[in-house]
Amino acid sequence: ATTTTTTATAKDIKMASTMRTTSATSGKTSPSTSNKSMKAAATSKKNLRESKAVSLNVGLNGWEGESDPLTAFEAKMIKKLQPLDNEHSDTYRLQFIRGYENEKDTERVVEVRYKEMLTLRKDAGAVGILNCSKPEGWEEFNEVCELGVLGTTKDARPVYYERIGAYDPKKLDALGYEKLQRCHIRLQDEMLRRKELISRQLGHRMYKHVVILDMKGFGMRHMGPKVLGNIRKLMNLDNAIYPEVLKRLFIVNAPWLFQKAWSLVKGMLHPITRERIKIYGTKPKKFLPKLAEFIDIDQLPTWLGGTNKGTLNGVCSDDFDKIAKELAALEANDTSLDTGKEVRGRRASTQGSTATTKALSLSSIDSQTNVCVCECGVGVKSPACK
Repeated sequence: ATTTTTTATAKDIKMASTMRTTSATSGKTSPSTSNKSMKAAATSKKNLRESKAVSLNVGLNGWEGESDPLTAFEAKMIKKLQPLDNEHSDTYRLQFIRGYENEKDTERVVEVRYKEMLTLRKDAGAVGILNCSKPEGWEEFNEVCELGVLGTTKDARPVYYERIGAYDPKKLDALGYEKLQRCHIRLQDEMLRRKELISRQLGHRMYKHVVILDMKGFGMRHMGPKVLGNIRKLMNLDNAIYPEVLKRLFIVNAPWLFQKAWSLVKGMLHPITRERIKIYGTKPKKFLPKLAEFIDIDQLPTWLGGTNKGTLNGVCSDDFDKIAKELAALEANDTSLDTGKEVRGRRASTQGSTATTKALSLSSIDSQTNVCVCECGVGVKSPACK
């Protein structure tokens, strides 16, 4: 899809360029020739707009800045956040920086939000949740909640599903919010690591994924105060500790009752996040073409009209264990965008060695910028940086 988009764009640009050159050198033209040129130019512009739209959705331009090199400010802020914890990657820190970049006094807001995230994780008992034993109740969680990752988008993003309409509210309530919360955090942290691995495989940074919520079966039983209360809590939690993770959220098979419930909780979301959410009713012929713009039919599950017969893997799956091992091997060999020496917490104490040079490079992409990330504190390359 990316190759096709690039070819179409180049062809349209060449056509438009040729017409401009012809117009500039030919002098007077006949009315019929002029009209044909105008129509051709209009068609070319239309094709170019459509091509750019496709490119935004499925091509490299669809990364919306995710893979952009670090700015001097971003490098400075990453360095400032690193001493606060040893658990998270620089990409995760970058999500906070870019997520709040439009706030007034960005530097202060980013630091405050990052510290709030650390406090929330500590209060939830989720510090180092990927490195310790599996959270209590994870097997029960997988039985109650039908969710997980299945397939990818056209630009290789993982797709996360929740079949919310199939949940039994009584069983969900019996699980208890504390177990629900820890399993939810574990699942979302697994997604962070999954995207880190995909980024290394792609050769550029990617930290956003697509979410599809299937509301088939949603009814009054899902509208109880405990269910809605837990949804609100998890939404607030995600807003606080997972900024800039959402590429698109599709809510499908949504009955009118859900849309009423949605009106009660959508105000908790950031306006930018709300713009990324699309809600569709119960007719596949309306929502399937929209999903197919982002996800090939063979990647969509059969229960949504696709041909993918895979199952949702839940939390703490064998699938994630394989991902974790592969990622650990890449980090150990420094074959990643964020090097294993520096990706978690502070830099490794390898001063004076060649390993230090590798450890100080945030990524193979970031090294293309005019940004210094060593201990000199200058921020940009200058004679003061040795």
